[in-house]
Amino acid sequence: MYIRRLLDQLLLRGVNWMRSKTIAAATLAIGLTASTALYAGPCVSGSDQDSMRVRMLQTELMVAALSCDRRDGYNAFVTRFENELVGHGTTLRRFFGREFGTRGVQMLNRFITRIANETSQRSSSMGHGYCTRATALFERVAATVPGGLIRVARNQEFSELHGFAPCSTDA
Repeated sequence: MYIRRLLDQLLLRGVNWMRSKTIAAATLAIGLTASTALYAGPCVSGSDQDSMRVRMLQTELMVAALSCDRRDGYNAFVTRFENELVGHGTTLRRFFGREFGTRGVQMLNRFITRIANETSQRSSSMGHGYCTRATALFERVAATVPGGLIRVARNQEFSELHGFAPCSTDA
């Protein structure tokens, strides 16, 4: 949750990502230590899986906004797809509530923090190539009509990096 708030604050304030790199690196190190094992339990399918894919896309764009100075692109994305983002957010809250009970909100916050940390780490390891790819992704999203966000999310290589296994369809 702290990472999410920190990233949101940086995004809103327009803080240069490079100046905040030290804070982000320290927070990333803390967040990565215990988070991966938390999500080995439930599997996902259907709308839950699609909502995780959309959240992965949203997180990718948020990190790109900070790392590549694309805040305007991210703000346009959120405005254009607000209804879809809210709907997928509701689906995620229901999933985490169903799977984790009273700890659902806490586990959702940990999930969002973990994927933000992992996305930030991935962006740093890719160097300048990350911003080139992010620009192409922003253009793809900008060309998408409202209602079509899930199709974009499904076709991203990072969309399955949410940490939950797909449910088996074998009977």
